[in-house]
Amino acid sequence: MSPSSADLPRLRRELDEAKRKIKQWEEAWQQVKQACDAWQKDAQEAKEQSKSAQAERQLAVQKREEAKRQLKQLQENFDMVCRAPCTPLLRSYGELEQLPLPKLLSIQTQLRTDLELIDTVIYQLQSKK
Repeated sequence: MSPSSADLPRLRRELDEAKRKIKQWEEAWQQVKQACDAWQKDAQEAKEQSKSAQAERQLAVQKREEAKRQLKQLQENFDMVCRAPCTPLLRSYGELEQLPLPKLLSIQTQLRTDLELIDTVIYQLQSKK
């Protein structure tokens, strides 16, 4: 059966309408695809930011643990200095004169060592503040 000449204009209108709908669907599909691509890009960026934040967090945790370890070490050093038997500092000049030279030199060496340790602890404590 061949279409009659009266059906031809109607078929052409239907074909044109079908082509118009296909074009609309293609445009809608393109918009959906662009939106999907944009969402994927945003998701990828968010994933990268998350990885970066996680790495920064891990580094901060490591720094915190190192600071805790150093603080504990400083506290132990400080406690050790405070508990160490110290040479009496308030000896009178006369008492010191009575001590033999080797003993005075030993006291002097010990005092210098203690002072260096105290200076180190003070410096480290101040740098932590």
